[in-house]
Amino acid sequence: LENSLSKVKLSTWFLIPSLESPEADKKEFLSKINPNGRIPALETPDGPIYESGAIIRYIARLDKSGKLYGSNPYHQALVDQWVDWSGLNLEPAVEAYLLPYYGWIPCVKESFDKAHNDIKKYLRVLDNHCKNCGKYLVGDSITIADIAIATSLVACFQWTWDENYRKSIPNVTKWFQGIASEDNWKKVKLYNNILFWLGLWKAHSLPTTLALLHC
Repeated sequence: LENSLSKVKLSTWFLIPSLESPEADKKEFLSKINPNGRIPALETPDGPIYESGAIIRYIARLDKSGKLYGSNPYHQALVDQWVDWSGLNLEPAVEAYLLPYYGWIPCVKESFDKAHNDIKKYLRVLDNHCKNCGKYLVGDSITIADIAIATSLVACFQWTWDENYRKSIPNVTKWFQGIASEDNWKKVKLYNNILFWLGLWKAHSLPTTLALLHC
């Protein structure tokens, strides 16, 4: 949920920096636009859209400059490639790894170890790509490919990957730090932190959450 909402927020802010986020957590709002009763969901002039991948592509297509979705058909295909790769491979592995870490689901060693190994495998693919690309994954400006993958990794960089681990993925680390330095990324950072601590508070006691906050 945290990563999905962040992808939508970042995509929106890169296109329309002054746009206010709708109160998408209201049941009445969800019942009208998403039969699954989940967020993110988006109301558009033509009708509702749900699922973060569909929403960020819709938002990117609104960008008349073509920067968010790639500047030519080949770059657009590469953007689709990385967004799909993230959603089908990286994001499920990161979720399976982080949810037990947060304490939101029980930690099953076999599943946790598999997720950890899967992340390493996918990071090797991404690190090799980042070694040969420029500041961004596709082309010379930020796209929803950068947004989709960076939001998938933000919690790992922020909470679990120490300096030694980052040395094993130097090119991914350099690329991520570049994305994280974008002004629009910084606008979402506080939002991510609030969601994280609220989640811990829900999964644990308040004293435990406060203790972790001061670690």
